[in-house]
Amino acid sequence: MAIEPVQLLSADVTANDQRRIYPTASKPCRISEVAVTTYLPGTLMAFNISTHKWVKWVNSGTNGTGEADGILWPDAVTTHATNERIANIMFAGRAQYQDLHTGDGSTQGTGFDVTCEDNLRTKGINIEGLPNVNA
Repeated sequence: MAIEPVQLLSADVTANDQRRIYPTASKPCRISEVAVTTYLPGTLMAFNISTHKWVKWVNSGTNGTGEADGILWPDAVTTHATNERIANIMFAGRAQYQDLHTGDGSTQGTGFDVTCEDNLRTKGINIEGLPNVNA
């Protein structure tokens, strides 16, 4: 599998960008999917332990894909059906709940409140503005 070239520095995020995501640690990682998909900045990402590649978080996913491990930031990435992409993943910092994506553009993904917030917090990412999960 070849690695597709990609710009690692942000050309899309501007001073007028209103997303409230503040990383304190991030690094370039290999993103792999079986289809061509565009993930927006703020997409929840998981590390697939069988392929050793990063994929979008999937609620109740297998091989580690059901545990959110990071947040795609600051650039969107379009995956390639057969080749990997390199994109920056945020591993520590803070982010506003309403500015995160579950991969399909939704911030209200099933299980996000409990599953993702707890896992991200233990990894060093604080999620702010989370609705009350007991309401």
